Amino acid sequence: MTNQKFLLTAFIIPLLTMGAGCTPLSTTTPVSQPVTVQTTSTPDSSLTPTDSLASVSHTPSSDGERTIVAAEPDETWVLYTNKALGYSVNTPTKGGNTPTWEMKYVDQSDPHIINGCYYYLNPTPKNPPQGDIVVVSDGTKFCHTKIELGDSPSIFIVDEYATIVGKKIIVVEFKKGITDASVFVASDYQKSLDGIMGTFQMNY
Repeated sequence: MTNQKFLLTAFIIPLLTMGAGCTPLSTTTPVSQPVTVQTTSTPDSSLTPTDSLASVSHTPSSDGERTIVAAEPDETWVLYTNKALGYSVNTPTKGGNTPTWEMKYVDQSDPHIINGCYYYLNPTPKNPPQGDIVVVSDGTKFCHTKIELGDSPSIFIVDEYATIVGKKIIVVEFKKGITDASVFVASDYQKSLDGIMGTFQMNY
């Protein structure tokens, strides 16, 4: 019996000693995983649409503002709504001039922001700032910038439409790859983008 107590004690004590340095599961800090931010997420719940581009200086390439008209969406268009920031925009899903697009939320201190305009590439002497101010039907003003990358016949076009909401800037970015510049009509494509942005509405 004494030998059994001795063996039991000899077995339990090392187990207790090993367990003394363990961290309880309830206090273990999980390893954070990369998070993909969805375009419908709210970057800052304190944002309010109180500021506008009218109060920010710009360096557009042309004088004055350009008013754009909304396109007439059909059944192939999709309504994108951000309820947190209170805006919506319609976007097409089919057609030769249909671009890929995404919504970005950036700080006004972002290096791509200059005078309230968003540039896909930071402006340089070889890539001077170009842009114009466009106004949609509800009066919201956007700084529109465009850049073309590559050479004909293969061209990559990026258009940025930026407007200020609270302390953030909303950027609607359109991208279009052109594999045959000979059949691409730039004026028609620009009209298509303006038609999309013309559907933008601040619902506040």
